[in-house]
Amino acid sequence: MKRFIKYAITTFVLTIVWIVLVLNGLLNGWWHNPITTSKDSESFITAVKEITKKNL
Repeated sequence: MKRFIKYAITTFVLTIVWIVLVLNGLLNGWWHNPITTSKDSESFITAVKEITKKNL
């Protein structure tokens, strides 16, 4: 019985950790549009400067 409780608690804790990781990825990364489609760092910097000028 003690083994079952230990496995149940471990499963519950790992499930909660997994849910937190998925929600964090969902809210802070997934479904967000990329700033630029280019892989070049210069175009990324240019896009960031344009967005900051537009928003500030």
